[in-house]
Amino acid sequence: MFHFDRSSTTRRRLPAAALALTAGLVLPLVGTSPAVAHAGLTGSTPGDGKTVAQPPAAVSLRFTEDIQTIGLNVQVTSPAGSAASGAPVVKGDVVTLALKPGLPAGAYQIRFQVVSADGHPIAGKLRFTAAAAAAAPTTAPPTTAPTTTPTTATPTRTTVSNPPLVSIIPTDFSGGADDAAASIDAEPTSASSSPAVVITMITVGVLALLAAAIGTVLWRRRPS
Repeated sequence: MFHFDRSSTTRRRLPAAALALTAGLVLPLVGTSPAVAHAGLTGSTPGDGKTVAQPPAAVSLRFTEDIQTIGLNVQVTSPAGSAASGAPVVKGDVVTLALKPGLPAGAYQIRFQVVSADGHPIAGKLRFTAAAAAAAPTTAPPTTAPTTTPTTATPTRTTVSNPPLVSIIPTDFSGGADDAAASIDAEPTSASSSPAVVITMITVGVLALLAAAIGTVLWRRRPS
């Protein structure tokens, strides 16, 4: 009589069931893990291989995840050398780098190395071409404040003439004191006349008057 050993069959089936269960759990993870764990570049401005009219003011890179500031490195080279102006700026999943003004026409290259939010490093390079040079920046002329010229008042000098001097000269000693004639001559003098001259003229006039008076008295007392 044939005897069926159930315990032996059960022992053979357990490893196969465990292997199938493990494969069912692992295979979905293996198939989806690259898409979940790796971030990448989704686009750029200017686009890779594109030709633009003239060099842009800045370049930007967009990724599938937010980018960390740690380990960030973006460089742009032009036919004249480095075209970057300052450091790259991160805003979420976009990295922007400003460029210098007045860049020449020609081939440009963007090199980048960033780290995504999950710590995955992303590196690559892009190219674009500028058909013409950038317009030269215009510099406004400096504004000069109006200058005020101070005015100086010029003092006015007023020249005052001395009053006329009166000369009293007797004309006739024979007619007595009452008949003496006085001639008055007004002689204007300038403001520059010396005081000594004025005093001398006054003294002479007084002496002449005294002499006329004395002469008149002597004339009257002479014997007839």
